[in-house]
Amino acid sequence: MKGKAKKFKLLLQIGFAISVLLAFQSTTALKINKNSFQIDSKESYYFPGGLFDNFTVQWYSKHLKTMKEPSLWRISKESKTKNEVYRFLWLRTFHHPVAVCLTVEQDGTGKLIGKMTSGAGGYAPGTLLTNKNISLTAVQVSSFLKQLEKLKFWEMPSKDKGMGNDGAEWIIEGVKNQKYHLVDRWSPESGEFRKAALMLFQFSELKVDEVY
Repeated sequence: MKGKAKKFKLLLQIGFAISVLLAFQSTTALKINKNSFQIDSKESYYFPGGLFDNFTVQWYSKHLKTMKEPSLWRISKESKTKNEVYRFLWLRTFHHPVAVCLTVEQDGTGKLIGKMTSGAGGYAPGTLLTNKNISLTAVQVSSFLKQLEKLKFWEMPSKDKGMGNDGAEWIIEGVKNQKYHLVDRWSPESGEFRKAALMLFQFSELKVDEVY
């Protein structure tokens, strides 16, 4: 009887260890089954309620939090000043995540921060690798704002139906006169939206091997 009890106890310990390992993997990997999440209409820290399902909110927010990025959504609601800020979040499935944030100054110049983490956009974010601060001229800022006008950024739908498995999420957020807008596209191969995002990225002077 003692032998059987010991064997049963050992099996319980093995089962518990396996369950802990599976739980750990599900919390560290971001590529999880979307059906395991419920749609939440409440506001998140980073995004307005109803914009994304919980899976997407957790996915994007985890990367922004690791990069120590502020919530532009909150800035648009809480700031008493008329900030104008734009951010490009680039989540490539198998490559380092990137965030480039531009703050437009009153004199037309800009302050730009470019960040990159060690993880992969479709999985865990890793740790912060690069944090660059760059000053932009009024001419550079103006060229980007003109590209947004050409794009009609503020009138674009936030989401479309396009999505795949091994591409990248391209997300541009904007805050202007306490108004917030976000446009999320899956691996745009051409067009004005792609040009606007890559313009911000090029201003950051960050380097990547794969653009997709």
